[in-house]
Order: sequence, then C-alpha cells, then structure tokens
Amino acid sequence: MKKIAILTASMGLGTYIPALSLKDELTFFNINSDIFLYEDYISEDKRNNLKKYKKAFHNDIRLAIAGHQLMGKLNKSSNTLEIAKKLYPLINAYDEIIVLSGNWIDILCVLEEEFHMAIAITIIHLDCDKAPSWQNKHKYPESIKNEIWLLGQTDKDAKYYLSKKDSLEFNKRDNRLLLYGGGWGMGNYLEYADELSQHILLEVILHSPIDKINGENKNLYLFPEEWNPWQRKENNELYIPDLRICKQINKKLLVTDKTIKNIFASQDRALVSKPGGGTIIDALTYCTPLIFLDPISRHEQENASYYIKRGLAISIDEWRKLNYSNSVLEKISENINNYISSLKPLSEIFV
Repeated sequence: MKKIAILTASMGLGTYIPALSLKDELTFFNINSDIFLYEDYISEDKRNNLKKYKKAFHNDIRLAIAGHQLMGKLNKSSNTLEIAKKLYPLINAYDEIIVLSGNWIDILCVLEEEFHMAIAITIIHLDCDKAPSWQNKHKYPESIKNEIWLLGQTDKDAKYYLSKKDSLEFNKRDNRLLLYGGGWGMGNYLEYADELSQHILLEVILHSPIDKINGENKNLYLFPEEWNPWQRKENNELYIPDLRICKQINKKLLVTDKTIKNIFASQDRALVSKPGGGTIIDALTYCTPLIFLDPISRHEQENASYYIKRGLAISIDEWRKLNYSNSVLEKISENINNYISSLKPLSEIFV
C-alpha cells in the first residue's frame, strides 16, 4: 500500500489545518499518510518565538503586516543539514512526499544532494500567489513531479478541491455570520463586530481573554491560548482544540468551562475574515459564502482578487454598499456549489 509523507508547518495554521484534512481525504482512498510538522524540527527557542509572534500579530495589525515577511525568513536561521539528518531515516520509508509549506524546500534539497534521496515530490500551494514561506527560493528539489496551485492563480483557474463535506443548504442555515481572523486571529477583524451585529447575529472567535468586544447580539468563543500546534493527543495525532464558550457579564469577558467544536463554517450564512488560504478552503469545503476583510499581504490580495472576480466572495465594503444583502450571499453560495462541481478531488492524484 502506498505511503505518503505530508510536510507542513503550523504558522498561522494556514497549511496545518489543510494537512489534517488532506490526511483524512487520503485515508478515504485507502492511502496511508503521516504528517511531518516543521516546528518539530526547530529549537524550543524558535517555537517560543512563534508563540510570541502569534500574540503580537493578534494585538497589532501593523505587526501582522510586517510579520508576514519575518515568518518567511524563519527557516533561514535553522540548521537545514541537522534537520535533514534527523529527517532522512524517517522520510526514506515513504513512497511519495507532499509539501504544503515552503519551509521544507531547502531541507529537501539537502536530502537530495547530501543523502541522495530520490522520492517523488508534489508541491501544493494553498494561496493564489506565493506565501512568505515560498518566497526567495532560488533552488527546488529535482524530484518534483507536480506543482499544484490548489486555489488557482490570478490568470489560471483551479483544477482541484481539497475536501467536500455535507452541509446545510443556504436557506436552511442559521441566520448568523462567523467573524474571525484566521488561525492566529490576525488583522483588525474585531473592529467590524459592532457594525455587523446591528444586522445579524455574530459568532466571534477571540484569541485572548482580554480582547475588547461588546457582547450584544454576539456569541463569543475563545481559541485556547495554551494550545500549541505541535502538541499531540495520546495516540500521537495532531489536532485542533475545541473553542471555549464565553459570556459577557458587566462588560467583562467570562471564559466558561464549556467547549464547542468549531463547525460554524458548515452552519452559518457566511464567513467574515481576511482572505487567507485556509479560510477559503473552509468556505469551499462547505459551500459557505465569503465576506473578505482587508488582506494583510500580497498573497491574500491575490486570493481576494481571484475569488471576488469569480463571484465566490464579496468584500466587506461592497457588501455594506448592498445594505448587507442576504440574497447576495445566497447567490455566492450557489456560485461556490457550481464552482466546486467543476473541480476534481485532489486526493485522486495520489491514488
């Protein structure tokens, strides 16, 4: 039976959560796969820095904008030869490699050059332009057999979808929106909460118990601050934690012991967030309309352009001009359903 290694990273969760989904899809086709997380191979100090960056990017959008370039340079300060030495005896047991994060490219080049690794490699980009981890790569492994732009490119249509799940039809969904800032809660998304909640019930994902927000006409949830993506369950599986249910009492946020799974993408009328690749994949998976907030990087701007141009999303400014129209969202949901029907499942490539 074929065995595939999925190489990803946890930064921003934009390639982390898709890696978990891809593993599930490959399992459906009876293909064994394992996820290799970049952060497992860097020092504890660097992992601690990631936690600091996450907090800083959430608190200040200016740092988030500047920090995208910083994250792209993270792996340059890592010892690629040492990582390659650790990885080689493990990776050599696989028939094929899928790369979701550019942080692995220099390491794969070393594996080919120094250890003579000869395993077929498929690169999968999860944005419409090169994300920071893919930038400034002057050399690529020679064993690349496919380079796939899962979400398409500005001048090229997508060919595949990652996953397609059963979800409620638009008119059967709860009349509410999910407002969030991607996996790390980046951007100024909380500034839109009061405006949107005047028109519709909001589900809002917070990333800090001190986030300032008016709780009126909003359901509030906290993404666990103590969780790190490189943590594993007892069976050594990577996972996404449940959200903590919050209440607001006397204008103070109370984090309760109750938890809830983040399944809002399959139940809410639309997702309101910056145009990150992970957010778009969620929307396509459940045929859920996208309302884009301002992008904070070039690749997010390309994402927004691609999906707005094809009627699969709308900007918050345009939706405001249309008086927060529900019929517009319904049309976008229909467009997404038709769009996904024209694509092939990504996992079929590896069967």
